[in-house]
Amino acid sequence: MHGVFGTSYYVAPEVIQGTYSEKCDVWSVGIILYILISGEPPFNGDTDDQTVELIKVGQYTMEGPRWDETSPECKDLIARILCKEEDRISAAEAFQHPWFDLTARMEEETDSVAVHQRGQNVARALANLRSFSSKNTAKQAALGYLIQHFLNMNDAVEL
Repeated sequence: MHGVFGTSYYVAPEVIQGTYSEKCDVWSVGIILYILISGEPPFNGDTDDQTVELIKVGQYTMEGPRWDETSPECKDLIARILCKEEDRISAAEAFQHPWFDLTARMEEETDSVAVHQRGQNVARALANLRSFSSKNTAKQAALGYLIQHFLNMNDAVEL
């Protein structure tokens, strides 16, 4: 594929260069996951041009209170996604990542503590998404994805 398309927060470095593959979409999902965890994009300049330059450099951090509560598996998945295209995992590989197994096991837990923790995780992710001050269309796309794939009807109505 050729050409530059997309919102600067979500654009992969190879898209900026003009030649990219389907792995650029995996990058964008990694950006959304990062935002859901932290409430901030990993590359956040004051302008689109600054954001693009930060993406080109490719350095981000997973430190601070919100990241202290994040599983090592989740951090590893993000690190395997937000990297150079040649090192980035594919979508199929991402779905085989241990974080998805951990999440599935958590979903199977039925005790009250686990149910409460799941509720807190969803609430925190939604709060982080709400706090992110990106363009409304990007928020709507991410919210639509969350509703379709992760939320039950009660959570969707609350939004």
